Amino acid sequence: MEIKTTSNIARRKGLIKILYRFYILNCEDQRIKQELLDNFQLEFDEESIKVSLELFNKRLEYEDLASQLLSDNWTWNRIPNIFKAIIITGIFEIKDLEVPKTVVINEMVNLSRSYQPNLDSKFINAILDKID
Repeated sequence: MEIKTTSNIARRKGLIKILYRFYILNCEDQRIKQELLDNFQLEFDEESIKVSLELFNKRLEYEDLASQLLSDNWTWNRIPNIFKAIIITGIFEIKDLEVPKTVVINEMVNLSRSYQPNLDSKFINAILDKID
């Protein structure tokens, strides 16, 4: 039996996709976790599913952190859902997966440009750059 592996970029895009789905559906964490376990619309290997579940377990903590890093004229609810997904994925990669911050920022800015070319991706850079 062939063991399926997921590349880092495919996993990164998948994490963003599943978080974006969570935000637009405005659903319970448990529904998304079950979809991950069922491999719904994703072709993740077991390690990527485990990483995705870890991300969801820390999502609220990272939303709070991101909210604290916003300037005074922004609130978390004002941020486009795709940017929320990108920011949370970026924070998770920096803090938990220990991917170098410069790599994460570069990847997340590039992904934000591909998903939302008309929005300013400097926003993503500014928030992720504040992560310790």
